Amino acid sequence: MRRDRNFYDERGLLYLDTVIQHGGIRKASAVLHVSPSAISRQIKLLEERLSAPLLVNVGRKMSLTPVGHCVVRYIEKIKAAENDLVSEISEVQNFEVGHIRIASGGGFITPLVNGVIREFNDRYPGISYRLDIVSGETVSKMIARDEADIGFVFNCETEQKQFCIKSLPCGDIKLVSKRNSRFKINSDSRTCLSQLPLVMLKPGFTIYTAAEQVLHSLGIETYNQVIECDSFNALIEAVKSDLGVTLLPKFCVTAALEEQVLETHDLPLPQEQSQPFLSILATDDRYASPLLKNFTDTSQEYFSERFVL
Repeated sequence: MRRDRNFYDERGLLYLDTVIQHGGIRKASAVLHVSPSAISRQIKLLEERLSAPLLVNVGRKMSLTPVGHCVVRYIEKIKAAENDLVSEISEVQNFEVGHIRIASGGGFITPLVNGVIREFNDRYPGISYRLDIVSGETVSKMIARDEADIGFVFNCETEQKQFCIKSLPCGDIKLVSKRNSRFKINSDSRTCLSQLPLVMLKPGFTIYTAAEQVLHSLGIETYNQVIECDSFNALIEAVKSDLGVTLLPKFCVTAALEEQVLETHDLPLPQEQSQPFLSILATDDRYASPLLKNFTDTSQEYFSERFVL
């Protein structure tokens, strides 16, 4: 017989579940405060919709048929889904209490603090944060060791991809210098670029790796590195002091550009040069949290609107 695909009947499923839980229609009647005939009738309607019996009498007890067992498993899934929904709603409603551990490369600090965290804090002022500024390599290690809930890195590397939940293209890398620098800058000249004093981050920072790739794509194998920094802030201060120039994506220096302290110069990158991107990292378990998912969505929206090209 053809089954009615629209068989979902909340009352029928409730009655059937109660009968099974309490071992019979009469006991279910006492629990539900519904007459035994009404329970029997509702289960009968459910059986008609499914074109199969759900219960059989075995002695004095009622037992499930094979189809009945299928329906009970279906009821259990509904209960589990309802419990998950209640938990998620409760968690969303309780966003006034929570804590987010963030690990990030230094290039994201200004947009994270002045943008993402500020926006999220305006919406949910009770949330607290811990912000660790580390190398890109360390970000993924902190995620793996559950020392951070969410991480922000530049150009997610192979070993980090297992944690990557979002990737946002963020425009080409630029040559960054102090505004009206004392150095003669011709960013179209590879010879000029190879001779400019470069301020670089230490190996282990994902921005360092990206800068190395850019130099390699320009055919520059040796360059004049004058300062090696172990923090992004030190890198920016060195460039602001006109001690040298550096290679960064534009969004890393947005604030300094707006203040007209620094300026950027386009590089003659080959067309096949891959575009850098912002990677947001988290484990699947952490990302399943409504609080963290909401924070991730806020981050993606903020970066996409302002920095992603």
